[in-house]
Amino acid sequence: MAIVLALALAPLMLPLFQGLGLTDLRNDEAIYAYAVDSILESGDWWTPRESLTNQPYLSKPPLKIWLVAAGIRLGVLPDDERGMRLLDAIFAALALVYVFLIGARLIDPVAGLAAASLLILMPSLLFRHGLRDGGMEAMMLLQFAATVTHLLAWRHSSSRRWRVTHILIIAGWQAFGVLGKSTALLVPAALAPMVLFDGGWRRLAWRDRWWWAAGITFATALIVPWFVIQASRHGDLFWRQFVGRAIIQRYNQGLDPSHLEPWHYYLTFAYRELITAGALPWVAIGGLLWLWRTIRLRWSDGLLIVLWLVVPLILTSTSASKLRHYLYPSLPPLALFGGLAFSTLAALCADQIRRWLGSRPKPRRDLLLSATVLALVLWPWGQFRSVLARSQHTQAPFQAIRQCVDNLGPEVILGPEWRGRLFYVYSPWNTVRHPSFYYFRHLDSWQRQRKPDEALLYFRLFVKGHQAPTLIPTRDYLIFKERVTGDDVQAAVDQLLPRLHAAGLEAELPDVQSLEQPPAIQITRTELLLLPGPYAACLEPARAAVSGEWSST
Repeated sequence: MAIVLALALAPLMLPLFQGLGLTDLRNDEAIYAYAVDSILESGDWWTPRESLTNQPYLSKPPLKIWLVAAGIRLGVLPDDERGMRLLDAIFAALALVYVFLIGARLIDPVAGLAAASLLILMPSLLFRHGLRDGGMEAMMLLQFAATVTHLLAWRHSSSRRWRVTHILIIAGWQAFGVLGKSTALLVPAALAPMVLFDGGWRRLAWRDRWWWAAGITFATALIVPWFVIQASRHGDLFWRQFVGRAIIQRYNQGLDPSHLEPWHYYLTFAYRELITAGALPWVAIGGLLWLWRTIRLRWSDGLLIVLWLVVPLILTSTSASKLRHYLYPSLPPLALFGGLAFSTLAALCADQIRRWLGSRPKPRRDLLLSATVLALVLWPWGQFRSVLARSQHTQAPFQAIRQCVDNLGPEVILGPEWRGRLFYVYSPWNTVRHPSFYYFRHLDSWQRQRKPDEALLYFRLFVKGHQAPTLIPTRDYLIFKERVTGDDVQAAVDQLLPRLHAAGLEAELPDVQSLEQPPAIQITRTELLLLPGPYAACLEPARAAVSGEWSST
């Protein structure tokens, strides 16, 4: 039965892999993708570069960036959005396998399959900075699930050789996590208290103490070299970025005012996520059953799963900076609670079926039969279809516009000082978003001016032969639209004309009264992409690359 149910995991994983290249890279994804590209372009594998500034990227260890860059360099991963995300889907799939194994070990294979299914049904976990994105969340979920699986295997193994093997595997997973993201340190912090609460765990840990010391040494040997090299290369800058900003400031003050949330933020988020997934009744009932078994039967393995949920929840809730994806690695315990509820109900139905039929007990067959019937009748398959459909949504206007603009070919625009490849960014530095920079950084030298150069913007938008796609804050563009026909702007334009004529770049100014505003694409709530002149043709491909909600005017 375990083999049959394990094979049933495969179709459930389809939303992880389907349509990975159909959406543009989002904010953090663009940061990591730029770091990958910087390695491939510069050959400096130890220190990737930071988006926007091209300074050393020191906020996170680069294991995930290394893996993606190596896959692209070797031709194993495609050099596109799908390639930036494929490893995350693989990590997430492995994490689901581990969750299945945990459920099968602690309860039965039905519970393991139900738990993995519940995780797939959580929309934020998949789509909002989630397991399909080219970030670090799939790595963190995999590290936690793998560590718990091998920790349970170590606890119940009677063979010293296998216990040593599991200890070394756990050490490897800790190195894997820490070299991806500093929050991976939550894993040992959450699970280590087991040796305080349970005498059996404590005695076994003491018996294998030298092997645990060897495992810690092994993990340290894998982790330390990158830190030593960065500290020697960048000195105080490294410690300020990695420890001061990415850890201390994030925990105590937050890096962004929008990340500041009340202490109950994660409890509220988990409640809403379970409601959306249709899993709240299963998790609520299963959670009560789990706590009853843990307390009443002194179930030490059940306590480990409770710690997996509770300790990270407490630590992250005390942090000033709160983001939903910080909770993702602690969602599998909730799924396991739901798996216990489903398995318990399936067992009760199996017992009742045997009574009705008056047949001889065949526990495995009856349990599988009743679980199948319950899944068909009660399981939220509508939510699974919704998740599957969402994975096929297209949201790739940046990809379409970049390809369209590139196909139009390079030009010289406004003389040598404005020479570029068709794209001009007019924005204060702090309003440029990482996706905008990632997709369009190759098109021109980016202008980051605090004060608008209205004459230059006039030529970019209205003067034939000098037009170019323009990224601009919405507020600045609305102000410019009101002033474009005014005397001040026209005087600035007239002042620029002699410079163009001297450079041999003739310009024929349009009639002020006949100016037509170019098509505008609302990239974000505060940012517009303008497509003047021949680039208006790029609007339709951009629209065709969107199947969800998106705005263009």
